[in-house]
Amino acid sequence: MKTFQSQNIFFKSVLVLSMISFVSCKGDGPKKVSKNDEAQSIKEVEKELLKKTEIMIFDEFEDYASLTTLNEIQNAFGWENCESGTSYYSEGTIKVKHTLVKNLKNNHQVKYVWNQKDPSILDFIEASYNIYDKDFNILAYQTIESNCGMNLGMSIKNLIKWNEKEFSFSGFGLDYEGTVIPTDNSKLDNCKVKITLGIKDNIENNTFTSLNGGGLFNTKSALVRKAPIYLSLFTLYIPKK
Repeated sequence: MKTFQSQNIFFKSVLVLSMISFVSCKGDGPKKVSKNDEAQSIKEVEKELLKKTEIMIFDEFEDYASLTTLNEIQNAFGWENCESGTSYYSEGTIKVKHTLVKNLKNNHQVKYVWNQKDPSILDFIEASYNIYDKDFNILAYQTIESNCGMNLGMSIKNLIKWNEKEFSFSGFGLDYEGTVIPTDNSKLDNCKVKITLGIKDNIENNTFTSLNGGGLFNTKSALVRKAPIYLSLFTLYIPKK
């Protein structure tokens, strides 16, 4: 991971200086700090804060899970690049708050999804290959990588090759479409990042409509291997403290 320095640390150093204006000496009462000592203290405090408040430039999807509070997220990316909203899951039966982050350093867009009962707790993070507008029109695409070796937009053929084992997934067109069921002890099974598949032009192309529905499909199928299926979504659940 690369790092860059937080612009807010110098404000923090001012707060620290307010606490070091006087020091006690051998029980003789407070002793005023000289200007030279104060200047030296400023440098030491700022240097220490620089080490402790480095902010990562997030290269891989898992990096984003290092931030687990709204304050940390806003400090890292700027409040103006954090958009609050609402997401629905389980066929619209679960409503939760989210924070959509735009990382200006690499143009990643990642969604932080908060706990339904306690929105101060982070449940999971998501990143989608397709970037949508508010009307769900596709505006752009992103190819964020996972440190497991996958990336958003990866074709089904390349995903099978990377995984080194076949796997199953649910059909398209329903709420749980493209949910992957990894084979035991495969790379997908051992990776903390869970994936969802998508399919391109499935409505217009009648060749692959048989992949729609609630059934399960396996990558052994010749039809599956020919279909324009791709890695659509990364999801990483945050361990409970």
